[in-house]
Amino acid sequence: MLQDLDSISREQKSDQDRLENHGRKNSELYARIKQKEQELEDNKARVEKLNEYIKYVEIQKYLKVIINNQ
Repeated sequence: MLQDLDSISREQKSDQDRLENHGRKNSELYARIKQKEQELEDNKARVEKLNEYIKYVEIQKYLKVIINNQ
């Protein structure tokens, strides 16, 4: 009977360890997802700024052509 109790106790400890490991993995995965979402938002903002800069440069080039042709 004591052996059965010891065996059950070890199984319970093993199950608890697996559950804690699973919880840690979930937390790590959630943190990575949040990090990647933030990186995506940051990159979208960079793309927007670059597109605005490209438009600005294109307008400047166009204005130079107009000024040079006058």
